[in-house]
Amino acid sequence: MDTEARQLLQTRQGVGRVPVYQLLAAAAVASGEAGELPPREVRHRVALALIAVTGDGSEPEPRLMHTYTQTAADAELLDGHPELAARLARRWSTYVSSPFWRANACCTLAAALTALCRYDEARTALARARNQCPELARTARLEELLNAAEQDTVPTH
Repeated sequence: MDTEARQLLQTRQGVGRVPVYQLLAAAAVASGEAGELPPREVRHRVALALIAVTGDGSEPEPRLMHTYTQTAADAELLDGHPELAARLARRWSTYVSSPFWRANACCTLAAALTALCRYDEARTALARARNQCPELARTARLEELLNAAEQDTVPTH
């Protein structure tokens, strides 16, 4: 079982009425960030979640829009569109009520900002994620990725 899926079951935060495909997409993204799933498999699982929300690829039902926004943000990041992913994640983080899902949105935002080399903003998003849901393992993994990205951009002369 994926680490993040196990954590979801243990904390039971934010699960309530959340569709299972959102849980599976979130677990796949976190597992990919941890190196437990190859990027292609992560993208496949997120794509399946999007199909579950939109059916034929059109706009989702209004009651599913919050789910679509998070899953779409993750998909955009996986597809190499960090600017759009950041906009979607930022929007989602402002209106989702669950601390668990707000923390996940902040993590997606941090990952997108890291890809855009906006490291200070990424750190702020991670701090917000940690504040919302301190036990979320994804924040520690993303902090490691952020530190590595910063090290790669530091000149060594």
